[in-house]
Amino acid sequence: MDGEAIKEVEKKLEFGAGEILLLFLIALNILEFAGLLPHDLDYLKKIISWVALGYLLYKADLTEIIFGYKDKLIDTLLILAYFLIIMKNFIVFSKTAVDAIGSLEGSFLMPLYIFILDHALAFEIITFYIGAILLIIVACFNLFLNVDIKAPSIMAMIHSEGMSEGIGQRIGRTITSFLIFVTFFIVVFNLIMEWLAWAIDSSILVLAIFFYFFFFIKYSRKFDAENFVYKVGNVGSDFYRNAIRLFHSKDTIMIAVSGILVLHLITDAGIFILPYITGKEISYFTALGAGHETIITLASASLASVQAGLAKALVIIGYLFNVLAALFLFIGPAFIWYELYSGERKGIPRIAYFLFFSSIAYLLMNPVFSMKRILIERIAGVDIITTSLGMQNIQLYTMIAIAAGMTAFALTYMHVLRRCLKYIIFSLVAMFFGYYIYLFSFDIVAFYINALFNGIPALAKFYFLIFLAATMLFYSIGGIYFIYIALYSLHKKEV
Repeated sequence: MDGEAIKEVEKKLEFGAGEILLLFLIALNILEFAGLLPHDLDYLKKIISWVALGYLLYKADLTEIIFGYKDKLIDTLLILAYFLIIMKNFIVFSKTAVDAIGSLEGSFLMPLYIFILDHALAFEIITFYIGAILLIIVACFNLFLNVDIKAPSIMAMIHSEGMSEGIGQRIGRTITSFLIFVTFFIVVFNLIMEWLAWAIDSSILVLAIFFYFFFFIKYSRKFDAENFVYKVGNVGSDFYRNAIRLFHSKDTIMIAVSGILVLHLITDAGIFILPYITGKEISYFTALGAGHETIITLASASLASVQAGLAKALVIIGYLFNVLAALFLFIGPAFIWYELYSGERKGIPRIAYFLFFSSIAYLLMNPVFSMKRILIERIAGVDIITTSLGMQNIQLYTMIAIAAGMTAFALTYMHVLRRCLKYIIFSLVAMFFGYYIYLFSFDIVAFYINALFNGIPALAKFYFLIFLAATMLFYSIGGIYFIYIALYSLHKKEV
């Protein structure tokens, strides 16, 4: 077989691996959505999702982002270390599966669940130690192999390009590499995996994550213009290349950091808001406690409590305004970030001004959604609560909300006032963003502080101190930067 034929076979095999994983996950999610997925297959789906994420991170070439060159061995060791550190999530998976099944006869995987739960502490400690030590060893490659740093890369922003010129530089690069590895783990990898552990039941969220990685990472490499899938990939290739470049420059790395924060809100929109809207029952809602009824359930109860046709219409309008407001607030930061990323001001349709101001006004007066910290041991994040629509003064609230929207709509016909309204929209979204990030980061910081004072082993304490520092820096600097962009930087040329 000649060289061209071998390359063609390799290309087809590469094409098949990603598609097989993706199609298998789609099939499992369709079964889950239809209520036909057994608990054992749900457990396997979580494992396959982890494997798929590892594969897609492998295709992303982490060493190229960090050091400026490709090294698949280092990529593999990094991903392996990351997975070992968070293997505790398998304990969560197993506990959830046992609670859902409820009997020893209900699952052929029950012996595996019981084995993991019986040895949970040893399993968690051993895997964490192996992963933590492996991460240190990979960082020490800078010390023993004298890594050749190339631009563009994260390391090239901190250290000079080329090889080290002495033992001092080697030690410095080793420490920097280790801190970068740990920061990537806590800021990107751990965030995704923690939410996959809880949100894997959300078909929409899982498919969105894997379609994103599949098209933006894999198909940024090679394309066939005659193939529709490659055409779709071609649309995402420029975005992927530009997104990777954000980590390579001191001028753009904050755009990448703020973008990760924005993904927090998009993730929670998929985890909470979409199931609330679609009426899909989610297993982790039960674990979070009361206050997680779907909008369909709440609206049905509210409609049953009134008789008049006008009252029913007001109830429907009230829930619709609340849903619109939640979508605006959770997805709005992505719109702001895209303006920052693209460097272009985007126009907002006039009808969007009406919908935004009317829905936000209604949400402030008669809210269905509220946020609080997740008050569950070993789980950190933001919990979004639902409550029934208040029936008192509902007609007045509706009139005020519609009046606010109509006023905003009318003002859009004056150019200067339309720019002012856009600034107000950005300001309200930024304030919500800041409050959300405060709740999220406060919960994570409190989690690490409590762990540090609970007598954990020395190596774990060392890592948790770095986790704590990285978390505080990431959320504070990234959050402040995003708010600065939303309130000032994007508008300064128009003032």
